[in-house]
Amino acid sequence: MAEAIQIGLDSFHYAPLLTDTTAGCSYDTPAQISGLVTADVKANGSIETQYADDGPAVNAPSIGRQEIDIEFTNLPLSLRARLLGQTVTSGVVGEKSDDTPLDVAIGFRSLKSNGKYRYVWYLKGNFTIPDDKYKTKEEKTNFNTQVMKFVGLRRDYDGLYKFAVDEDDPAVPASIITNWFNAVPVAIAEPAALTLATVPTDGAQAVAVGDSITFTYNNALRDSQLTDDYFYLVKAADGTKVEAALSIDSAKKVVTLDPKVNLTALTEYIAVASGLVTDIYGQKLAAGTTIVNFKTA
Repeated sequence: MAEAIQIGLDSFHYAPLLTDTTAGCSYDTPAQISGLVTADVKANGSIETQYADDGPAVNAPSIGRQEIDIEFTNLPLSLRARLLGQTVTSGVVGEKSDDTPLDVAIGFRSLKSNGKYRYVWYLKGNFTIPDDKYKTKEEKTNFNTQVMKFVGLRRDYDGLYKFAVDEDDPAVPASIITNWFNAVPVAIAEPAALTLATVPTDGAQAVAVGDSITFTYNNALRDSQLTDDYFYLVKAADGTKVEAALSIDSAKKVVTLDPKVNLTALTEYIAVASGLVTDIYGQKLAAGTTIVNFKTA
Protein backbone atom coordinates (compact mmCIF):
# COMPACT_ATOMS: atom_id res chain seq x y z
CA MET A 1 0.00 0.00 0.00
CA ALA A 2 1.35 3.43 -0.98
CA GLU A 3 2.26 5.79 1.82
CA ALA A 4 -0.36 8.46 2.51
CA ILE A 5 0.58 11.96 1.38
CA GLN A 6 -0.37 15.36 2.75
CA ILE A 7 -3.20 17.06 0.88
CA GLY A 8 -4.65 19.69 3.24
CA LEU A 9 -4.08 22.22 5.99
CA ASP A 10 -6.33 23.61 8.74
CA SER A 11 -6.85 24.22 12.48
CA PHE A 12 -4.23 26.91 13.10
CA HIS A 13 -3.77 27.61 16.82
CA TYR A 14 -1.51 29.84 18.86
CA ALA A 15 -0.76 29.80 22.58
CA PRO A 16 1.19 32.46 24.51
CA LEU A 17 4.30 31.09 26.21
CA LEU A 18 3.97 32.12 29.86
CA THR A 19 7.24 30.80 31.31
CA ASP A 20 10.32 29.13 29.88
CA THR A 21 13.29 28.38 32.13
CA THR A 22 15.62 25.44 32.63
CA ALA A 23 13.28 24.38 35.46
CA GLY A 24 10.13 24.18 33.31
CA CYS A 25 7.78 25.95 30.93
CA SER A 26 4.07 26.70 30.67
CA TYR A 27 1.58 27.99 28.12
CA ASP A 28 -1.75 29.75 28.06
CA THR A 29 -4.73 27.90 26.59
CA PRO A 30 -4.45 27.61 22.78
CA ALA A 31 -6.76 29.76 20.67
CA GLN A 32 -7.73 29.06 17.08
CA ILE A 33 -7.31 31.46 14.16
CA SER A 34 -9.57 30.69 11.20
CA GLY A 35 -8.79 31.20 7.53
CA LEU A 36 -5.47 29.33 7.26
CA VAL A 37 -4.35 29.08 3.61
CA THR A 38 -0.69 27.99 3.58
CA ALA A 39 2.21 27.38 5.96
CA ASP A 40 5.54 27.54 4.16
CA VAL A 41 8.26 26.16 6.46
CA LYS A 42 11.94 26.95 5.88
CA ALA A 43 14.14 24.86 8.19
CA ASN A 44 17.40 26.58 7.16
CA GLY A 45 19.40 23.47 7.99
CA SER A 46 22.86 22.74 6.63
CA ILE A 47 25.73 20.26 6.82
CA GLU A 48 29.36 21.29 6.81
CA THR A 49 31.98 18.70 5.85
CA GLN A 50 35.46 18.36 7.36
CA TYR A 51 37.97 16.95 4.90
CA ALA A 52 40.95 14.83 5.93
CA ASP A 53 43.40 12.56 4.12
CA ASP A 54 42.23 13.87 0.78
CA GLY A 55 38.57 13.05 1.34
CA PRO A 56 35.39 13.93 3.23
CA ALA A 57 35.80 12.64 6.80
CA VAL A 58 33.20 14.19 9.12
CA ASN A 59 29.81 15.83 8.59
CA ALA A 60 28.66 18.45 11.09
CA PRO A 61 24.92 19.17 10.77
CA SER A 62 23.53 22.53 11.81
CA ILE A 63 19.88 23.39 12.47
CA GLY A 64 19.03 26.93 11.48
CA ARG A 65 16.19 29.06 12.73
CA GLN A 66 12.74 27.90 11.71
CA GLU A 67 10.98 30.43 9.47
CA ILE A 68 7.33 29.86 8.62
CA ASP A 69 5.35 32.10 6.28
CA ILE A 70 1.73 31.66 7.34
CA GLU A 71 -0.98 32.87 4.99
CA PHE A 72 -4.48 33.74 6.21
CA THR A 73 -7.55 34.85 4.31
CA ASN A 74 -7.75 37.71 6.78
CA LEU A 75 -6.21 38.52 10.15
CA PRO A 76 -8.09 41.06 12.30
CA LEU A 77 -5.99 44.04 13.31
CA SER A 78 -6.65 43.48 17.01
CA LEU A 79 -5.35 39.90 16.82
CA ARG A 80 -2.35 40.91 14.76
CA ALA A 81 -1.60 43.62 17.33
CA ARG A 82 -1.72 41.05 20.17
CA LEU A 83 0.78 38.80 18.40
CA LEU A 84 3.10 41.71 17.67
CA GLY A 85 2.86 43.35 21.10
CA GLN A 86 1.23 46.51 19.80
CA THR A 87 -1.21 48.73 21.69
CA VAL A 88 -4.93 48.83 20.96
CA THR A 89 -7.00 51.77 22.19
CA SER A 90 -10.71 51.98 21.39
CA GLY A 91 -10.07 49.51 18.58
CA VAL A 92 -7.29 51.62 17.06
CA VAL A 93 -3.91 49.89 16.71
CA GLY A 94 -0.81 51.89 17.50
CA GLU A 95 2.60 50.71 16.30
CA LYS A 96 5.92 51.68 17.88
CA SER A 97 9.48 50.83 16.91
CA ASP A 98 10.10 49.17 20.27
CA ASP A 99 7.02 46.92 20.33
CA THR A 100 7.93 43.47 21.65
CA PRO A 101 6.25 40.53 19.88
CA LEU A 102 4.51 37.96 22.05
CA ASP A 103 6.34 34.68 22.72
CA VAL A 104 3.99 32.02 21.36
CA ALA A 105 3.69 28.43 20.23
CA ILE A 106 1.85 27.73 16.98
CA GLY A 107 0.11 24.53 15.90
CA PHE A 108 -1.83 23.19 12.95
CA ARG A 109 -2.69 19.94 11.20
CA SER A 110 -2.37 18.62 7.65
CA LEU A 111 -4.88 16.20 6.12
CA LYS A 112 -3.38 13.10 4.48
CA SER A 113 -4.71 11.13 1.53
CA ASN A 114 -5.89 8.31 3.84
CA GLY A 115 -8.16 10.64 5.83
CA LYS A 116 -5.80 10.90 8.81
CA TYR A 117 -3.83 13.98 9.89
CA ARG A 118 -0.30 15.06 10.69
CA TYR A 119 -0.32 17.30 13.77
CA VAL A 120 2.37 19.92 14.48
CA TRP A 121 3.35 22.30 17.27
CA TYR A 122 6.24 24.77 16.96
CA LEU A 123 6.95 25.35 20.61
CA LYS A 124 8.41 28.85 20.82
CA GLY A 125 8.86 31.86 18.59
CA ASN A 126 7.67 35.28 17.51
CA PHE A 127 5.81 36.84 14.63
CA THR A 128 7.44 39.63 12.65
CA ILE A 129 5.66 42.72 11.30
CA PRO A 130 4.15 41.71 7.94
CA ASP A 131 4.35 43.50 4.64
CA ASP A 132 0.96 44.97 3.75
CA LYS A 133 -0.28 45.05 0.18
CA TYR A 134 -3.35 46.93 -1.03
CA LYS A 135 -4.78 46.83 -4.53
CA THR A 136 -7.70 48.57 -6.15
CA LYS A 137 -10.77 46.57 -7.08
CA GLU A 138 -10.90 45.43 -10.70
CA GLU A 139 -13.37 43.56 -12.90
CA LYS A 140 -11.87 40.29 -11.72
CA THR A 141 -11.82 39.72 -7.96
CA ASN A 142 -8.37 39.72 -6.35
CA PHE A 143 -8.00 38.04 -2.98
CA ASN A 144 -5.64 40.03 -0.77
CA THR A 145 -4.48 37.52 1.81
CA GLN A 146 -2.38 38.29 4.90
CA VAL A 147 1.04 36.64 5.35
CA MET A 148 2.69 36.58 8.79
CA LYS A 149 6.22 35.30 9.30
CA PHE A 150 6.87 33.19 12.40
CA VAL A 151 10.49 32.79 13.50
CA GLY A 152 10.95 29.75 15.72
CA LEU A 153 13.26 29.32 18.68
CA ARG A 154 14.24 26.40 20.87
CA ARG A 155 12.84 26.29 24.39
CA ASP A 156 15.16 27.14 27.26
CA TYR A 157 13.50 24.34 29.24
CA ASP A 158 14.61 21.38 27.11
CA GLY A 159 16.07 22.65 23.84
CA LEU A 160 13.06 21.41 21.84
CA TYR A 161 11.58 23.56 19.10
CA LYS A 162 8.94 21.27 17.58
CA PHE A 163 6.58 18.35 18.20
CA ALA A 164 4.94 16.50 15.28
CA VAL A 165 2.92 13.30 15.06
CA ASP A 166 1.08 11.24 12.44
CA GLU A 167 -2.40 10.19 13.52
CA ASP A 168 -2.09 6.91 11.59
CA ASP A 169 1.09 5.83 13.41
CA PRO A 170 -0.01 2.78 15.45
CA ALA A 171 2.37 3.73 18.27
CA VAL A 172 0.46 6.96 18.98
CA PRO A 173 -2.07 6.80 21.85
CA ALA A 174 -5.47 8.21 20.88
CA SER A 175 -5.29 10.65 23.81
CA ILE A 176 -2.36 12.51 22.21
CA ILE A 177 -4.41 13.24 19.09
CA THR A 178 -7.58 14.07 21.04
CA ASN A 179 -5.80 16.60 23.26
CA TRP A 180 -3.41 18.05 20.68
CA PHE A 181 -5.03 21.47 20.50
CA ASN A 182 -6.31 21.54 24.09
CA ALA A 183 -2.86 22.35 25.45
CA VAL A 184 0.63 22.77 24.04
CA PRO A 185 2.65 19.66 24.94
CA VAL A 186 5.32 20.37 27.52
CA ALA A 187 6.59 16.80 27.48
CA ILE A 188 5.54 13.52 25.87
CA ALA A 189 5.28 10.73 28.41
CA GLU A 190 7.22 7.53 27.85
CA PRO A 191 4.93 4.50 27.49
CA ALA A 192 4.60 2.21 30.49
CA ALA A 193 6.67 -0.96 30.34
CA LEU A 194 4.66 -3.88 29.01
CA THR A 195 3.08 -6.07 31.71
CA LEU A 196 0.82 -9.12 31.61
CA ALA A 197 -1.78 -10.62 33.96
CA THR A 198 -3.36 -14.00 33.33
CA VAL A 199 -6.52 -15.87 34.34
CA PRO A 200 -5.96 -18.45 35.64
CA THR A 201 -2.76 -17.48 37.41
CA ASP A 202 0.32 -19.66 37.45
CA GLY A 203 -0.14 -22.56 39.88
CA ALA A 204 -3.94 -22.27 40.00
CA GLN A 205 -5.87 -25.35 41.10
CA ALA A 206 -9.46 -26.49 40.52
CA VAL A 207 -9.92 -24.45 37.34
CA ALA A 208 -13.32 -25.12 35.77
CA VAL A 209 -13.05 -27.33 32.69
CA GLY A 210 -15.17 -24.92 30.64
CA ASP A 211 -13.17 -21.79 31.46
CA SER A 212 -11.21 -19.77 28.91
CA ILE A 213 -7.68 -18.47 29.46
CA THR A 214 -7.16 -14.72 29.26
CA PHE A 215 -3.95 -12.75 28.80
CA THR A 216 -4.43 -9.09 29.79
CA TYR A 217 -1.72 -6.61 28.74
CA ASN A 218 -1.49 -3.03 29.97
CA ASN A 219 -0.64 -1.67 26.51
CA ALA A 220 -2.30 -2.33 23.17
CA LEU A 221 -0.65 -5.02 21.08
CA ARG A 222 0.52 -4.81 17.50
CA ASP A 223 -1.60 -6.46 14.83
CA SER A 224 -0.91 -9.89 13.29
CA GLN A 225 0.04 -11.57 16.56
CA LEU A 226 -3.21 -13.43 17.16
CA THR A 227 -1.88 -16.86 16.15
CA ASP A 228 -1.13 -20.11 17.95
CA ASP A 229 2.56 -19.36 17.53
CA TYR A 230 2.11 -16.60 20.11
CA PHE A 231 -0.67 -17.94 22.34
CA TYR A 232 -1.41 -21.62 22.93
CA LEU A 233 -2.43 -24.27 25.44
CA VAL A 234 -0.85 -27.72 25.90
CA LYS A 235 -1.36 -30.74 28.12
CA ALA A 236 1.41 -30.84 30.70
CA ALA A 237 1.83 -34.61 30.49
CA ASP A 238 2.83 -34.86 26.82
CA GLY A 239 2.91 -31.33 25.38
CA THR A 240 -0.05 -31.96 23.08
CA LYS A 241 -1.60 -28.74 21.83
CA VAL A 242 -5.23 -28.13 22.74
CA GLU A 243 -7.35 -26.78 19.90
CA ALA A 244 -8.61 -23.34 20.90
CA ALA A 245 -10.07 -20.20 19.36
CA LEU A 246 -8.15 -16.95 19.76
CA SER A 247 -9.73 -13.53 20.03
CA ILE A 248 -8.74 -10.04 21.18
CA ASP A 249 -10.84 -7.17 22.52
CA SER A 250 -11.37 -3.88 20.67
CA ALA A 251 -8.66 -2.15 22.72
CA LYS A 252 -6.21 -4.87 21.63
CA LYS A 253 -5.16 -5.54 25.20
CA VAL A 254 -7.03 -8.72 26.24
CA VAL A 255 -6.32 -11.94 24.37
CA THR A 256 -8.71 -14.84 25.04
CA LEU A 257 -7.79 -18.47 24.43
CA ASP A 258 -11.03 -20.47 24.33
CA PRO A 259 -10.68 -24.28 24.09
CA LYS A 260 -13.01 -25.72 21.46
CA VAL A 261 -14.10 -28.50 23.84
CA ASN A 262 -14.09 -28.66 27.63
CA LEU A 263 -10.77 -29.53 29.23
CA THR A 264 -10.29 -32.88 30.95
CA ALA A 265 -11.04 -32.90 34.66
CA LEU A 266 -8.21 -33.27 37.19
CA THR A 267 -5.61 -32.65 34.50
CA GLU A 268 -2.59 -30.34 34.40
CA TYR A 269 -2.26 -27.85 31.54
CA ILE A 270 0.21 -25.16 30.49
CA ALA A 271 -0.89 -21.91 28.82
CA VAL A 272 1.82 -20.00 26.97
CA ALA A 273 2.20 -16.40 25.79
CA SER A 274 5.29 -15.95 23.63
CA GLY A 275 7.99 -13.52 24.66
CA LEU A 276 7.86 -12.20 21.08
CA VAL A 277 4.51 -10.52 21.71
CA THR A 278 5.05 -6.80 21.04
CA ASP A 279 2.99 -3.76 22.00
CA ILE A 280 2.36 -0.80 19.73
CA TYR A 281 5.44 0.93 21.15
CA GLY A 282 7.71 -1.93 20.11
CA GLN A 283 8.12 -3.26 23.65
CA LYS A 284 8.21 -6.91 24.75
CA LEU A 285 7.79 -8.38 28.23
CA ALA A 286 11.02 -8.04 30.17
CA ALA A 287 10.54 -11.54 31.57
CA GLY A 288 10.16 -13.06 28.11
CA THR A 289 7.80 -15.99 27.53
CA THR A 290 4.97 -16.35 30.05
CA ILE A 291 4.14 -19.89 31.21
CA VAL A 292 0.98 -20.55 33.23
CA ASN A 293 0.69 -23.94 34.91
CA PHE A 294 -2.76 -24.87 36.19
CA LYS A 295 -4.89 -27.88 37.06
CA THR A 296 -8.56 -28.43 36.31
CA ALA A 297 -11.18 -29.31 38.90
